[in-house]
Amino acid sequence: MPLDIGPITRSTARDSYIMAQALFVAMGVLRERDHPFKELSNADDMEAILDKLWPDMKALFISQELRRRAYLAGYAPKADEMPATDDELVEWLVRNEKPSK
Repeated sequence: MPLDIGPITRSTARDSYIMAQALFVAMGVLRERDHPFKELSNADDMEAILDKLWPDMKALFISQELRRRAYLAGYAPKADEMPATDDELVEWLVRNEKPSK
């Protein structure tokens, strides 16, 4: 049965951002759980909803997450440097991020 998304798509830009962010964060939480508590099918469904309703938001949230992880791992560009691209941050994280527990 198709999802009736009429009221959701008529929300404000802020409402849309918050709902998209909630889906993105929840997807990650469900995928990171230990077996048998992983809910991959729910995470996949959330991703499909995110892609359908807000197709450009996932890339934004991935970029924000890269910047958050880099900051927590000690990435600190000089004030006169251009912000790193996502690809540069990935390379930096591969070299510098300590494995999580």
